[in-house]
Amino acid sequence: MKNTRRALLITATVLTLAGCGGSGTARLAHLGPPVCNHRDVQAMARLLKVAPNTITTSKSIGDNGMPQCTFVTHRSAHHRVLVVANVDDSSQPYQVLRRTIEEASQFFNVYEPSAAPSNIPRLGISASWFPDYQWLEATDGLRLITAHVAWRGSTKKQKIALARGMIRPYLKTLSRKQVSETVNGGTIR
Repeated sequence: MKNTRRALLITATVLTLAGCGGSGTARLAHLGPPVCNHRDVQAMARLLKVAPNTITTSKSIGDNGMPQCTFVTHRSAHHRVLVVANVDDSSQPYQVLRRTIEEASQFFNVYEPSAAPSNIPRLGISASWFPDYQWLEATDGLRLITAHVAWRGSTKKQKIALARGMIRPYLKTLSRKQVSETVNGGTIR
C-alpha cells in the first residue's frame, strides 16, 4: 500500500510537471529536422562568401511556439546579416501558407501602401516572399518554413536568394501524388 501510494504520488508529480512550463524547449526534441543544422550554415557561408566558422547560431522558440534558429554573421565591421529560420510542423502547412498569401495580398492601409507577396518558383510546393516583413515562406506539405532576413544595404534579389538557400535544407522532396494530395486538401502519409 505504501509503495503504491508513493508510485501514484511520483506519477502525479511527473504528469503535473510535464504539463507545466511553457518554455517550449521540450518541443524541440520531437520536431522533424533539427534547427541550426550545418547545411544552413554552409548555404549561408556560400551565399555571403564568408567562412562558415564566422556564422553564429542560437536555438529558440518562435512566437508561434515552434523551434527556430538565428544565424548571424558580419560581412564587414558595419554589415551584419541575420537570418531567423522557423520550422512549423503544425497541421495543414500548405493551406496555412495559401491563406497567409491571400490575406497579405488583400491588406490595405490608407497611410502607406503594402506590397503584395511575390511567388518564388521551384521552392517546395508553394513559396512566397513577403516584402513588408522581409521573409520567405515555403512548404513541402509536411511543415511550413519561414526565413526572415535582416541585411541592410542588400537588394530584394539578394535577400530572396539568401532566404531560399536557408529554407532549402528543410524541404523534403515529395512525389507528384503527395503534392497533389496536399494541394487538394489531403495530408501526406
